[in-house]
Amino acid sequence: MKKLFFLFILNLFFCVNCVTAQCLSSEQEYKDYFDKNIQNLDPIEGIWSQNFVLTEYNRGEIVRKDNEQNKGTVYIIKINDAFVPCGIKKNPQDVSDHTIHITFRKTAIDGVYLYNKEYYDKAKYITAKESANAVLTGNILEYKYKYSYELKKIKDWDALVYTNTQTGVETPQSDKDKEESIQDEDYVISYSHLRLYPNENAKKSVVGSGTGFALTSNGIIITNYHVIDGAKSIKVKGIGGNFYKTYNAKVLISDRNNDISLIQIDDNNFRSCGNIPYMIKGTTARVGESVFALGYPLKQLMGTEIKLTNGIISSNSGYKGDISTYQISVPLQPGNSGGALFDDNGNVIGIVNAKLTSGENVSYAIKSTYLLNLIQSSDVKLNLPSQNQLKGKNLSGKVDAVKNYIYVIEIE
Repeated sequence: MKKLFFLFILNLFFCVNCVTAQCLSSEQEYKDYFDKNIQNLDPIEGIWSQNFVLTEYNRGEIVRKDNEQNKGTVYIIKINDAFVPCGIKKNPQDVSDHTIHITFRKTAIDGVYLYNKEYYDKAKYITAKESANAVLTGNILEYKYKYSYELKKIKDWDALVYTNTQTGVETPQSDKDKEESIQDEDYVISYSHLRLYPNENAKKSVVGSGTGFALTSNGIIITNYHVIDGAKSIKVKGIGGNFYKTYNAKVLISDRNNDISLIQIDDNNFRSCGNIPYMIKGTTARVGESVFALGYPLKQLMGTEIKLTNGIISSNSGYKGDISTYQISVPLQPGNSGGALFDDNGNVIGIVNAKLTSGENVSYAIKSTYLLNLIQSSDVKLNLPSQNQLKGKNLSGKVDAVKNYIYVIEIE
C-alpha cells in the first residue's frame, strides 16, 4: 500500500547555533549559561577537561615526550563569529608577557573545526601562529599541531644547553650549535578534550523541526499543522537571516483537515520580519508550470543554509485525487514541511507538506487558495503582501530575495 510521508523531522534535531556570549566569572555561571541556551548551543560549546601530549623531536628522533592528563578545565563558548576557550574570572589566553588568541571556527564538514592559535608580544608583534583541524567525535575533541620556527626562537638563548641522553650531563652550546639545534628541533603537541558539561541528552526536549515562511511583517508565519501539532512550545529561527536568535511563537489559527497553521511570534525582542517580497496567489496553477521550493530539510545533517529544489506541477490533484493539493516533481526531504512553493514569477502557490514514499520525486503541496480561504473565514484581520518584487528576476535572484523570509520552526 502506498503511503504519504510527511516532511517533518522527529527526534532528529541537533542545533548548531548559539547566541553571542563572553568569558564568565565562575563555573556555575558557565553552567547556568549552557543550561539557559541548551537548545542553541553548537556541539563544541561546553565544559571540557584538558589533556595533552608534547613530543620533542631532534633531527627526526624523539628526545622528549610529556603526557599531561587533566591539566585544568576549558570553557568553550561562542564569542562573535568564533568559538573561544575561556577560563574563570580572567581570560586564560593572557599568559606572562605574551597574549595568546585561540579560536575554533566551523567548517563545511560537521564535527570538524579550524583551530587557530596566535601569539603576540606586548608590542602586538605576532611571533607565531599555529593551526590545525580539530575533530569532534561524540564527547571527545582532538587536534594536534607543530610549533612554528618563530615560536622556538622565543626560548631563553643563554640557557640553551646540549644534554647527553646517556650520561645526563648538560653542556652549554656554541651560538652556531644553538642555532642549528633550534632549527633541527620539532615540537608536536596533541590535545584531547573530554566533555564534562552539558550532557548531550539535555537537548532531547526538542523533538521536531520543520519550515515556515512569513505572511506578514508583524510576525505571522505559515507552516503545516502537522509541524506544530501537539507542541508544548514553538521556536522560530532565521528572522532576517539570523539563526543565532530564537523567537517564541504561538498558534494563531489552524486548519487541521488541510494541514495549514498560522503561528505568530510572541516575543518582546521581536521587531519585524521586514517587507514581504512575494504575494499569495489566489488562483490555481496550471499543470506543467515551473515551480521551486525553499526549506530546511534534514537540518541536523545539512545545516541551516537554505535549500532550493525545483520541478513542475505534475497534477492539479494530489494523493488519491485530493483536490486540495498539487502533485509536484520537486524533490523534498524531512524538514521541508511548511515551506513555500513558488511559481516561476515568484508567487506563493502552495505549502509543501508530503511526499510519496514509494514514488520517485512524487511530492505534494497544499494549494494557496486553501490558505486564503482559512484567512478569510477567520476573525483574524491580516495585511497580506500586496506586491510581488520577484517577477523578472532569475532563479538565483528570487532565492536571494526571499531566503530571509523562510524560517526554521522547532517544537518541543
